[in-house]
Amino acid sequence: MSSRSSILSTNLEIRPEVALRAALRLGNSSLVRGEVRGEEVKVLYEAMQVGTAGNSVLGTIHGASASAVYERIVHTLGVPAASFKATDAVVVCTNTRIGGSMSKKRRVTQICEVVSGWDENSDTNDIFADIMEYNAATDSLMPTDILDRGQSEILGKIAHKWGISIDTASLNIRIRGKIKEKMAIAGQTNPDLVEAEAVSKANNMFWLYMDMEKNDPNGPDYENVYRKWSDWFDRYSSTHI
Repeated sequence: MSSRSSILSTNLEIRPEVALRAALRLGNSSLVRGEVRGEEVKVLYEAMQVGTAGNSVLGTIHGASASAVYERIVHTLGVPAASFKATDAVVVCTNTRIGGSMSKKRRVTQICEVVSGWDENSDTNDIFADIMEYNAATDSLMPTDILDRGQSEILGKIAHKWGISIDTASLNIRIRGKIKEKMAIAGQTNPDLVEAEAVSKANNMFWLYMDMEKNDPNGPDYENVYRKWSDWFDRYSSTHI
């Protein structure tokens, strides 16, 4: 839902928080709010806390780091620190110099999770834990020890929700990462392969092959799932050139 034009002023404009509440009543499984900057942030956190939007609630906000995001949301926009705990993770995207060059490119430079056991008097360093960090030399995101050792709280939440072990959840996520990587590489030569229609079909095929493996007494063979999906994607992409 679009609440107002960034250029034109019309009689059809509604406040962002009103549009957000209307979107919540639609009952969709995911809610994405672009450019959080006012009273609507409280509605967004209300949705996060009560699970109104189901699977995912996401919002974008200006901030150069996770700490800056916390300061803006809690101290500038007035969301209680206790409500901020509904945040699972913060992804920071900034313009950065690659390999010491003069040119800048937009990159995800930090992915961190909100840990438990802190209060409104805690230092922001005690609120977040990095799970992935950007390496400018290799122009890539690298997992931290927290993620590699299976100590991530958010990974534990995912494993608990899915009813599987942390190691199995980690493997599941890595296979999804390989799938997204293959799609991204293919999208460099054929942008249609990273558009909504292709991504939706790719996701559906992943779940189809997962369902085919679910009756295995040893659990799903994720490498086999990936091989089947990869063969399908090769055939699909060859017909969409």
